Amino acid sequence: MFDLRKVPFSAFGSYFAVSRFENANPSQNGLFLRTVHARDYEKPLFRLEMVVNGNPVPFRETANPHMLNLVGDQGSIDICISEPKVIRMRGTGVGLRLTASEYGPYGSVAAQAENRWELNLYSQKLMLSPLTGTLHVKAPWDRMRCTEVQIDADAESGEWEFALDEFQTGWKPRSYEDNFDAAAARVKHAFAAFRDSTPTSTGKYGSARELAAYVCWSSTVQAEGNHKRPSMYMSKNWMCNVWSWDHCFNAMGLIHTNPDFAWDQFMIMIDHQDDMGAFPDSVNDSRCNWGFAKPPIHGWALKWMMERSDFINAGRLRQVYEPLSRWTEWWFTYRDSGRLGFPEYHHGNDSGWDNCTNFHEGVPVASPDLCA
Repeated sequence: MFDLRKVPFSAFGSYFAVSRFENANPSQNGLFLRTVHARDYEKPLFRLEMVVNGNPVPFRETANPHMLNLVGDQGSIDICISEPKVIRMRGTGVGLRLTASEYGPYGSVAAQAENRWELNLYSQKLMLSPLTGTLHVKAPWDRMRCTEVQIDADAESGEWEFALDEFQTGWKPRSYEDNFDAAAARVKHAFAAFRDSTPTSTGKYGSARELAAYVCWSSTVQAEGNHKRPSMYMSKNWMCNVWSWDHCFNAMGLIHTNPDFAWDQFMIMIDHQDDMGAFPDSVNDSRCNWGFAKPPIHGWALKWMMERSDFINAGRLRQVYEPLSRWTEWWFTYRDSGRLGFPEYHHGNDSGWDNCTNFHEGVPVASPDLCA
C-alpha cells in the first residue's frame, strides 16, 4: 500500500493517474483523476467523490499497484487501470461523482448509443461506457462549450460499473471481455512480473523495494507522440517529463535485472539529439524543451553500467559512440565562450543544481563539476 498524497495511482504505460492533493485552496483539495499528457498534466480531469443519496460522503482509500479502493460507511468503490488507455470503476452500495468544473474553452459532452458519452476535452477525447447500472450526466451547454460536467454512477441498483477509454479520433466499440476481477488480476500479475525483475531485497528493506518497483513501473508511459519507446517519467504527479540526466539514473537502476528496459531509458535522449549534437533538457509526449541542457553524465553512466552488466556489447556501443561524441563536442563548441577548454553553464537549470550558490553572481559559470 502507498500514500496517494505522495505517490499517484497509475500503471505501466498509462497516461492516467489518480492523485490526492491537499492545497491551501480548498477547491483544489481532494482526490482527482488526471492525465499526464504534456498538454494537460497540470489540469485534473475530474474530482472523484463518493456519494450517497446525491450527497458527497467521507471515505478512506487504500492504494495497491493493481487497484485503488475507496471505502465508506455504506459501501465501496474499486478503480483499476486495466489497460494503458482504459480505466475501470465499479461500486457497491454507494455512488461515484466525477466533476470537471474547468472544462476548457471548447469542452463538450455528446450522447452516444447505449448510454455512452463522448467527452471532448479539446486536446483529449474519452468515451464513457456503462457496463452495469446507469450513468447520469449533467453538462449544460453555453453556445460553444459545456460550462461544467458532472457524471454520477447510480447506486440505486446496488452495484454499478463503467469504463473510461482514451482515444484520439474515432472510438472503436468493444465489449470489455474481462470482468473487473479478471482485469485487476491481470494488472496484479503484470506488476509482480516487473517487481520480480528488480534487484532483490530482504528484511527491513522489503517494503521499500516493493514501493520502489511500483514507482518505476507506474511512472512509465507507453511509446506515443515524441516517445519512441516506453519512457519512465520522474513522477506522474508534477514532474511529468523525462529529463536529460534522470533517465541515466533510471537506466543504471534497471541494468542489473531488466537490461532491455534499461537500454530504452538510456537511449531516450539520443532519440531526440539535434543536428548540432545537443540533447533536449526534457521530453514528454508532445514537447521537447531546448531552453536548457543537463550535465553530460551519459558517458560516465554508460561506463558504470558496462562494469555491472555484459548486456552492453559492441553492437550497442556502436549505437551510442557517435551520439555521445557529438554531445561532448557540443559542450566545447557552443558552451565555451572563452575558448579556453572549460565548458560553461548558462543557467542554474543546466546544472541540475538549479538554485545553487554557484549562480548567484550570474552566468556563464565554468564550474568544477561540469569540467569533471
